[in-house]
Amino acid sequence: MLAVKEQESGTVEQLLMTPAQTIDRSWYNRAGVEYVMDSCTKQQHRSFLALCPVVEGYFIASGFLLIRFWLEVSNEEQEQRFEACVEDSLRQWKLSPIDLPSRECWYEYSRAHDMMLEATDTSHAPLCPALQGQRILASTARIPALLLPTHNPLIR
Repeated sequence: MLAVKEQESGTVEQLLMTPAQTIDRSWYNRAGVEYVMDSCTKQQHRSFLALCPVVEGYFIASGFLLIRFWLEVSNEEQEQRFEACVEDSLRQWKLSPIDLPSRECWYEYSRAHDMMLEATDTSHAPLCPALQGQRILASTARIPALLLPTHNPLIR
């Protein structure tokens, strides 16, 4: 399976997909970070939201098992994480140049999140939310869906 992602520079990056491969959150950057931080046009954002469920549908039709988790982090939790990274020199590597300015855009990210959910939470690729405030609980709650997908009520 071949997924193609347009890069900001205008080049095309091709990613060869295998059934055991994981797509990380960068697949959804156009729906969140790029949209909020004005790294894409409104038309590019609308196109991504329209095409994302179609592409994910092709993955599924090609035999992929697509399990999507959305790890929800509260504004307060996110603020604590940022402060810890800023104050702890061992964690500063986690911060990118866009992270600090994006911290001021919490409500814009929340709206972008709502738009992404509305467009991409489909019956063929449902989104499984998990509250991240309690990391261990959120992590262990995802294990059955990953190990025993037939026991996940969202997967038919």
